[in-house]
Amino acid sequence: MRRETENESTGGSATTQGGGRGRGRRVQRCTFTLPNSDEALIADIQQLADRMGLRTPTRSEVVRAALKNLGWSNERKFREAFESLERVKTGRPPRERQN
Repeated sequence: MRRETENESTGGSATTQGGGRGRGRRVQRCTFTLPNSDEALIADIQQLADRMGLRTPTRSEVVRAALKNLGWSNERKFREAFESLERVKTGRPPRERQN
């Protein structure tokens, strides 16, 4: 499995301006659809970090850590992870009508 370097994954523009962790990096803002069970899992992971005495990760940090972990897994675990996913309909849910 090919793994991208940091420069490749950010379109070659992962430059930092001044010191600091991540300062000046270009980031991609994206939105995506998650089932309620995955939202609950993110909350559980945040609570686990609290119990471990770690800084509470943001939702984005939880997803990024999971991606990093998945990217370094072996092919069997990678396949199992994808085959276990619930398929969700993408896009915004319909607006609720007010009477």
